[in-house]
Parts: sequence; structure tokens; C-alpha cells
Amino acid sequence: MEQASGARTCPSRGAAGLSSCGSSHNSGGPWERFLPQSEAQRLGLAEYDFWLFDSRAVGILQFDGDRSLGMTATEDRLDVLKGCQIRDAALHFAIPAKEFTAQVPSVE
Repeated sequence: MEQASGARTCPSRGAAGLSSCGSSHNSGGPWERFLPQSEAQRLGLAEYDFWLFDSRAVGILQFDGDRSLGMTATEDRLDVLKGCQIRDAALHFAIPAKEFTAQVPSVE
């Protein structure tokens, strides 16, 4: 399984919590990668967080600051295609999780 996550250079407590939760549940190993938010913006990638499910559905996450408001799931083919394209670009430019984690200041 390949996983690329967008990330702030200095994550909020909520973002750091989601990241650590995802890492502990996914065990993404060498395939878990992160793309700094500034790099995603430079590349013109999504300004929102989403999850792809089997390349058939996409869940778009909503936040109010650091507070999660939930996720809206859709199987709309154009939304899924856009998510797949963003994922592929993110995987190409993302860095390994361990390398990213070493660069991120602690939020504690």
C-alpha cells in the first residue's frame, strides 16, 4: 500500500495527532510518504485533505481550524479521477515519513 499525506511544516496539535494515529494504524513503512503543504501549493495540488478508497470513491475531509468536522464521501468519477491524479503527483514528490518527521519540530 502506498500512502502520501500532505503536511504542514509545523503541524498543529490536531494534525500531529492525526498523523501519529495514521502511522500507528497503517504501518505504512517505506511506502508512507509526506508532502509538505508548501510544496503541494507550489505544485498546484489540492488545498484540501482527502482519502481515496480503492480508486472508486473519495472522502473529502472538512476542518474548522484544527477541529475535524467530518468527511463527505463521493463516488463521482470526476472527483475520484482528480483525487487519483493528485495522489500520483504527491507520491512522486513526497519524501519518506522518517525523513519528514526528522524535519518537523515537535508540537509538545
